[in-house]
Amino acid sequence: MTSITYIIAYVCAGICILALLEKLLGFVAYIRDGWKHVNQLCPNKKLEDLNTFTKGDKLYEGKVNVGLRNYQKRNLLKWCCQVTVPIEEMDEQGLPTEKEKKAIGDLIGAIDLSLRIKCKDVPYPLIVGFVEGNNVCSIYWMVNNPENAGKVLGKLKLDRKLQYTMRQDPFWTQFNTCWKSYNSSLAIQAHAYILSLIHISEPTRH
Repeated sequence: MTSITYIIAYVCAGICILALLEKLLGFVAYIRDGWKHVNQLCPNKKLEDLNTFTKGDKLYEGKVNVGLRNYQKRNLLKWCCQVTVPIEEMDEQGLPTEKEKKAIGDLIGAIDLSLRIKCKDVPYPLIVGFVEGNNVCSIYWMVNNPENAGKVLGKLKLDRKLQYTMRQDPFWTQFNTCWKSYNSSLAIQAHAYILSLIHISEPTRH
């Protein structure tokens, strides 16, 4: 009887373990699907350089978030938030120095993190990119709820004074403008690369 009792106990324990494993695997699948859904709503940020351009007699440069190129949930983010901060150190071309670029990059990162964490919107505000020139840096986000984003920005304590505006942008005009500049930059790079190949392939003439 004792052996049979042990066998029954082992079988019951095995069944319980299998049941727990099944629940655990189901929970893992649930978490995985949840993260997949979050990633679809909030894609990874990937900032790439814009082509340097002029407006009037001023020179500008910046970056665009190319991770938003094929974003499928644009209808959930219909407001553009523009944050403007002053540039404190500029070179002879009126663009920020390398030291200033680092400081502005850290500032943008701090603002972006605050909007992501404190807005509590789904999807959270997504950074479009930024443009530097004419003594200021303008940073752009697409937001779901402009009131929530405004409250977060209004409570930020930074070492520089910032100003912000909200405007409706259901067609993502700001992103499209930055994207066009980025595409022109790629075209210039491709053209330069092709010219370099032509130069390399040319035979030496004596």
